[in-house]
Amino acid sequence: MPGASWTQPNFETQDSTSYKTSIDNCIQLAERMCRGFAPREEDSPIMKVRVDTGYVFYASTGTLTSISSALSPLFVTPQTDNRVDRLVTSTSGTLTIIKGVCATTPSVPAITAGLYPICRVSLTTGTIAIVDSLITDERVSGVLTLDASTGANSHGIRTYLAASAFTAPAGVSMVWVSGSAGGGGGGGCSTTYPACGGGGAGEYQLPTATSVTPTYVYTITIGAGGSGGTAGSNGSVGHATSMVKGTRNAAYLAGGNYGGAGGGQTLSVGLGTIYIGGEGYGNAYGEGGTGAIGSKTSAVAGRGGAGYGGGGGGAAGYGNAAGAGGRPGFLTIQW
Repeated sequence: MPGASWTQPNFETQDSTSYKTSIDNCIQLAERMCRGFAPREEDSPIMKVRVDTGYVFYASTGTLTSISSALSPLFVTPQTDNRVDRLVTSTSGTLTIIKGVCATTPSVPAITAGLYPICRVSLTTGTIAIVDSLITDERVSGVLTLDASTGANSHGIRTYLAASAFTAPAGVSMVWVSGSAGGGGGGGCSTTYPACGGGGAGEYQLPTATSVTPTYVYTITIGAGGSGGTAGSNGSVGHATSMVKGTRNAAYLAGGNYGGAGGGQTLSVGLGTIYIGGEGYGNAYGEGGTGAIGSKTSAVAGRGGAGYGGGGGGAAGYGNAAGAGGRPGFLTIQW
């Protein structure tokens, strides 16, 4: 991939040519990290997930290995109720399905130690092919940095999607921390507030050198996404993601702001009026949800985003509908 200069796109301050160039350059720079191991439906959808090419870097040998695009094993349609399965990968690129338990509201199965999340897949008794709308992206990077060695000079990676603890390895005094806080929820619409704002993105951090105390246990908190607002109400703020030693934050990422009841757009078109909810804001690790489009006769709920830390979309329409919740955060520690 050729190099490019990262200039944050800003349509308010850049002319059309500079704005387009900034977008193109940012996408070009982000492609390797964002596209690696990307899950998607097969070109002709079947009961398998297509995983795009990714990369594994072995720190002890300085070897960067490309893992070719591959199809997952076969997902099996549940016979009695809904189910959520997880697709994970090993360091060699072997794709494995962690099967969930059938339930009306199924829980997500835990990730087996030593494996890395790709996506979750929501299945019903009527599922006959895996399409993009059934896939929830759970990647945290398109490049896995790994090392099989142990001890004071070892290298490794830990990714946290829920509250946990991290013990700094003996002899390790510097780690690289990346992550995102939870996104804010979108506002809910009503006859008083027919066009509502989208939620803000959770604060994010690209891999950043962070000092740690060898063998010390750090408390990991993962920020949940804020809930979407009910009819005529603001959404909730997203929650913070942090890595804490005692009372000192080794890393702290603030949750995204809420989407307000109001703050969307009202447009007169043809013979009527439409209401447009605000889009949730995204960050480097997640997309914001799409704002709803409603009318005088219909109220439409906001839509959720994808990935980590994106804000929920705002609801819209002359009636009662809820905003979408924000996306949760994550934390990755590498050494």
